[in-house]
Amino acid sequence: MRKKWKRKILIDNPATLDRVQIQQGLRDGNQVIVQFSHPDYYGSILEEVDELCSRLDENFGVRFYGHRSLSFDGHTLLRIPHVKMLHLNSLVQAHNTEALAALEHLHSLKLGIHELEDSDILGIDSLRTLKDITVISDKKMLDLEYFKAFSGLEQLHVGGQGEEPGSDRTSGRFELPRATFD
Repeated sequence: MRKKWKRKILIDNPATLDRVQIQQGLRDGNQVIVQFSHPDYYGSILEEVDELCSRLDENFGVRFYGHRSLSFDGHTLLRIPHVKMLHLNSLVQAHNTEALAALEHLHSLKLGIHELEDSDILGIDSLRTLKDITVISDKKMLDLEYFKAFSGLEQLHVGGQGEEPGSDRTSGRFELPRATFD
């Protein structure tokens, strides 16, 4: 099955949300992503973003990126429990990433944290229902064995370091339900 790529409309560090723009973008068949590069930009707006997440489908999402001199605080995610599409990428560091477990409505996750500390992040139970996941980690070896429990996974993209399932690391195949990756 080949994925049909949608055009992305990125709303960068908004002070207010333009609901008309968001709904029009979605009606036109696009993905609409509200993105934040620093905690100063998402102070009081995340509750409104979450309200939209609860009403809109998985083509509306949230992205946290940058945070150059800061470690992204995963507890921020507790303020958007209805998010269905989440991008945590272009981040150097993040802490409290176990907060991902509280996101019960998540369909899609893009995870790109350069210095990811939690090498077992893929073992979070609530992530097993994801349909689409991208994981990029440069510093930590991630255990890809966790993907075997992702029964509804339709799209998988992995980059950076990872440990191939099996202790000998000589197998050239990684198998998931309904898919084989060579």
